[in-house]
Amino acid sequence: MGTRPIWGWDVGRNPTVPSAAGGGIGLVIDGEVVSGEAGSYPVINPVRPAEVVLDGPSASLAQVDRAVAAARRAAPAWAAKSPAERA
Repeated sequence: MGTRPIWGWDVGRNPTVPSAAGGGIGLVIDGEVVSGEAGSYPVINPVRPAEVVLDGPSASLAQVDRAVAAARRAAPAWAAKSPAERA
């Protein structure tokens, strides 16, 4: 899964986001990076509300269903891990 820094931040010190096909921000569903199928929404800079910093992907209902099913499958194994293993 490829990642890129958010707003050009240093990857070593700041969060990264998955890159979808075409270079946009992607959704991670069942371990796969996919583009949102329901368009996008503007992410606003809270310090400068007139500034849109990026377009966030919107998941379709089918993508939400797929993500929930994947989370339910993964939950037992994740819950069995210690806090150190989850980190």
